[in-house]
Amino acid sequence: MVKTGNGDPNRSELCESATKEWNKIKRKDKPEIEDIIRDYLATPYNLCDIQTMRSIPSGSREESLPNLPTIRTMDPVPEISAANEIQIAEKKLTEFEQIYNITTDSQFRLDTFKKIGSLRDEIRSNKGKIIKLKRNANYAQKCREKKRKILDENQEVIRYNKPGRPSLLFNHPNLHDHIHDSIEFGVADEK
Repeated sequence: MVKTGNGDPNRSELCESATKEWNKIKRKDKPEIEDIIRDYLATPYNLCDIQTMRSIPSGSREESLPNLPTIRTMDPVPEISAANEIQIAEKKLTEFEQIYNITTDSQFRLDTFKKIGSLRDEIRSNKGKIIKLKRNANYAQKCREKKRKILDENQEVIRYNKPGRPSLLFNHPNLHDHIHDSIEFGVADEK
């Protein structure tokens, strides 16, 4: 409706075209879908052509998008820096898209279009970087759990302070005295 400039479309045609468009889009990857949604939300519309729609600032459209859930890694610094780079690039992207839609100079539009493409590539690469960091953190966590499980099964490490296992001092109430005697009076040397 916004792209065609038709302010009063037939509702059944609009629903039908929206359903067809969604069926095409929903088969794509999640980052591509989010980019398409952002493109739709950032599409400017002329208020002279569409009298029934009210203007909404573009900042509120960006904030209304749900944030991606973040999983905390063991070393969150690279993940945080990549997320910050994504936010900065998205802000620049919306600014360049607005500039692109306003300008009439063909050379400037071409330069702006190239910059928009490079920003989208940067956002895509940083999202991939975050996904890899989360995957690596998940793998490291699974390896730690597996190692802990193997050590417990082979009884190479006995953990006494967990449910079902009493503390070592409950099993050996004279442990402190025994250690003290071994050190002070040479009981360990006799054995």
